[in-house]
Amino acid sequence: MEGQLSLFQEKYNSPAKTKKKKEKKSIDPSQTFDERMKRFWHYMEHKGMNEQWIETCIGELRIIIDALADYYDIAGRSAETMETGYARAVLEERLERIKRIQTKLEESTGYNRDRQLEICKKPKRARNDDIGEDALVIALHR
Repeated sequence: MEGQLSLFQEKYNSPAKTKKKKEKKSIDPSQTFDERMKRFWHYMEHKGMNEQWIETCIGELRIIIDALADYYDIAGRSAETMETGYARAVLEERLERIKRIQTKLEESTGYNRDRQLEICKKPKRARNDDIGEDALVIALHR
């Protein structure tokens, strides 16, 4: 059945093709469902006690994680300069809650903001793939 579509490809493919597919990561149906469920936010509306779902993508969740972390950093610096009192205590309590939410989202999505910042700060290698100059030099030599 080579060249035809089949629901059970692993049964009908030749051994050479199966070896290549075994090297790839096998897809577990329950894993894909779990990965898909990470995109949903589930909450209960208080007034009507209605169950609500919000679907989003991983990219948007990363933006939310980054925004929470940036807010935590900025507000943390301003909290350090505040006088000790009720306003500072409220801000510190809110910052602790924001950090818990950020950590919860990072754990559920597998995204680590600190590791991502380290990757972004690494200096990039200078590429020497300018083919325009080489072509110009060859044209001048002729």
